[in-house]
Formats: sequence, structure tokens, C-alpha cells
Amino acid sequence: MDATDQVLNQSDREDFQDRISDLPRSVLTHILSRLTTKDAVATSALSKTWKMKWTCIFNLDFNDTSLYSYRVINRERFVSFVEKVLHHCGNLRIHSFHLVCSKSYNACQVTRWIFTALRRGVKNFSLDYPSGNFLFPSCFLGSESLEEVTISIPWTVEIYPITSFRNLKILRLTRMKFENMDYPHSTELFFSFPALHTFCIRRCTWMGIKLIRIEAPSLSIFEVSRCRYGKGDESCEIQILEGAPNLSYVKWASKDFLENFVLPSPSSVSKAVLDHFNVLEDLWVAGIGAVKLLLLVSNITRLELSIDMVEALDRSGTIRYIPMLDQVIYLKLDSRYSGSTRALMSLLRKTPNLLFLDIQSNIAWKNDDYELIGTLPPCVMCRLKKIDLTYGFGAAIGFHLMRLLLQNGHVLQLMSVHLPKLSRCAKNQIMLKLIMAPRASPYVFIQV
Repeated sequence: MDATDQVLNQSDREDFQDRISDLPRSVLTHILSRLTTKDAVATSALSKTWKMKWTCIFNLDFNDTSLYSYRVINRERFVSFVEKVLHHCGNLRIHSFHLVCSKSYNACQVTRWIFTALRRGVKNFSLDYPSGNFLFPSCFLGSESLEEVTISIPWTVEIYPITSFRNLKILRLTRMKFENMDYPHSTELFFSFPALHTFCIRRCTWMGIKLIRIEAPSLSIFEVSRCRYGKGDESCEIQILEGAPNLSYVKWASKDFLENFVLPSPSSVSKAVLDHFNVLEDLWVAGIGAVKLLLLVSNITRLELSIDMVEALDRSGTIRYIPMLDQVIYLKLDSRYSGSTRALMSLLRKTPNLLFLDIQSNIAWKNDDYELIGTLPPCVMCRLKKIDLTYGFGAAIGFHLMRLLLQNGHVLQLMSVHLPKLSRCAKNQIMLKLIMAPRASPYVFIQV
């Protein structure tokens, strides 16, 4: 073998050298932890050297629908896999633990898995489970290691009147039921979240609780959606205590206690989303609740309301108590019930500097007499630049609203119309009518 062949053979051996296996353990740990747990464990089949390298991972995710091909769920194999991973990872600290189950498993096993994650100092905890047939470890409440918690489970939680999560930054809870451990001796709850910036609860129920106080000086995002109080006609008040200077987003879409929500004053909120699911059953209560909140967030720049909330404000007469929302430049309206142009115009009179209007409705609007609407809001004539309409509420009525806005929008630049339920022929007819309709702005572009 000549010198040239020796050099080429040496080069080939270097090309096939296993450089990944020679990486420092800390680098391999980060690489493997960024794989799914299933893929990380699968690296054990590469060679004898790799047989146990996966045991250093600090991000664990278990999903019984994605663990096996064809989504055929084998309970025994899934349980065996979870037990194997938790056993071989030893006592290493866990950064994130995600458990997603489409079926229920042995209650003691699930409790043990969660306890293991908490005992090993998990920071990011996520659980999506179909039933609440197991007990949460008592060490969960008040855990100092948790920084992000996402739970979706129909589970009843007994909580202490005073609960604190020192390092929790993000809290998202869905489908849970909360019970006061000291009820009926105490009907109040106090939560302390020194580091929390995102608080989001959806479809949760509060049992035996009349007052919830939240202390979260770093709070930025607050959302309560479809939550209710569990005692029928009774109500619950939620208070965000003073000292939340960074609160910028509030969403309140609930059924029972829109009027029982207390924000710190003055508020720094720049975006608000308000809705009430029993709005037509009690117009006055819904209207007063909306006015109360809008008075607290009068400096917002973005506002989202249900159209039926606007109807409640208009029909109850409470819309006149809404402050002038001078800083609102974006308004989005969504609907489950029939709306009216009169109510819409009444609201637009409260937003004199509005630039963007987004209406999404698939419900037929009331056939207003447009001649009786009176003077149009100043924002329609002098400020409104973009209108985005989801068109699904009756051809004639919908077209009348569009034409009204076109005829009076002197600075309008774009009208975008979405027609999800109409045929191509019907869309073309609407487009032709809009093109032929008189318009105040010569520069407006119509998009259908």
C-alpha cells in the first residue's frame, strides 16, 4: 500500500468517526432533552455506548396517543414506558413534565408519576387527563419549584384559604372545580403569586367561595373564560389587589360574575376582551358589569366585545354611562345572537379615534331603519381606515351595513369581506354591488 492509499484510508476513518458520542455529557444532555422522550429513549438502539445515554434527559413528555403507531393505545405498554423512564432517570432534576392521556389509568400510578415529578423539582408542569379519578399530591399546592403550570382535567381540588406559589410565573387551568377546605367557616380565598405574569382559567367552577383575592404584582395577562359559581343564583367576586402595574391584557368571558370583577385602579390595561353568556336574560346586570369594567380600563387601545354585549348595553340604556374610549384604535365584535346597526353605532360614538373595525357574525342582524340612525359617529366619517367583515348575516341586511360604511367612510382605505357560506356566484354578486355602490373615499380598496 503506497502513501497515497494510507492517507485516503486515514481520511475515510476520520469521516466515519463517531464524533457525537465524544461530545461532553452536558452537551449530549441538552441535545437529548430537546427530543421527544420517545425519540430520546429510542437512541438506546444505536449501540451499546448509547444504551443508557438517554437517562440524563431533563424534559419528559408522555402522550399515550403519539407513543405508538396507528394511534392504537396499549395501556400496559404505556404504563411500562412511563415507569421505565422515571426509574432510569434516577434522582436527576426535571425541568419539564408533560403528561397527556386520552384514557384513564390506575389512580395510584398517576399520582405516583406526578409526585415523582414534584419531588424532583419540576419547573414546567403540564397535565391533560380525561377524568379526575386520582388524588393530587398535597405537595403540589404551594410548590416552590413550579414556574409554569398547565392543567386540563375535570378534577375537584380542595384548597386552603391562603395559598402561595413563590416562583410560579404562568398558570393555566381548565375544567377544574375548586372547593374551599374551610367551608362553611370561610368563604374567601387568598392567592399570593409574587412572580406570576399569566393567569388563565377556563371552564372552571368555584364551590363554597364568595370572594377570591389575587395578589400578583408582576401580573401581565389575566383571563377568566366560561367559569361559574357552583351554587346556582349566588355569586363570587374576584379581586386583583392593588400593585399590578404591568397588567396589560384582561379577558372576562364568563356566565355568572361579570359584574363582580374588581381591577386595581388606575389600570394599565391596553387590551380588554369582555363577554357574558347569559347577557339576554338580564340586560341590566350585563350592562352594568360591562360599564364597571370599561370604567376601570378606559385607557385601552384594543377592545373586543360580543355583539350581544353591545345589544345589552344599548337596550338597557347603560351604554350612556360608558366613558369616552379615546385611545381605542382597534375594535372587534363577535356574535352568538342577533345584533343591530343602531347598537353598533351607539358604541362607535364612544370610540372617536377608531382606526380598525372587525365584525365577525354568522347570525342575521336586525333590519334597522337606516334613515333613523341619525348622525353617524365621527370615527366612521373621519378616522376609520380598515373594516374587516365576516359576512354571514343575511344578504340584504349585510349589504346595507357595508354600503352605509362605504358611503360615509371619508378616509377608508380597505374593506375586507369574508363570505364563508356563500357560493362563488353569490360572492361575485356582492362584489359587483359593492363596486357599484357610492363611496366617500376614492382610495378605498374592496376585497371579497
